Amino acid sequence: QSRLPLLKNAYQVGLQMGDIEWGLTDANIYVLTAIQSGYNLSILSTELKAMMQQMRLYNHHSLMVSLLYNRAIVNLMEESNDPTDLELKGDEFASMSEELKQINIVNRTYFLRLWL
Repeated sequence: QSRLPLLKNAYQVGLQMGDIEWGLTDANIYVLTAIQSGYNLSILSTELKAMMQQMRLYNHHSLMVSLLYNRAIVNLMEESNDPTDLELKGDEFASMSEELKQINIVNRTYFLRLWL
């Protein structure tokens, strides 16, 4: 968890300086590192929602991966019949472009299932 403040700062500085690509990429690294290091999931969920707003604003490719991370966090926080169920549903997912849906989705889905 010692890296988390640095990663969060990299995300914030990236956005402030206009380096959207790396700022939002750092957001994903932050979230994944937080999950792996046992960070408080309730706090992380709130932070991730704010990060995903930025990803939507810039139509950033990392939104797809963040949606998967968010689903994994929800599964871990709530009682779930199948915590490995990472199926994304709803209007937000349906409105995304096919290209955006495909970027890293299979890779990240199996990776997250290893943790669940």
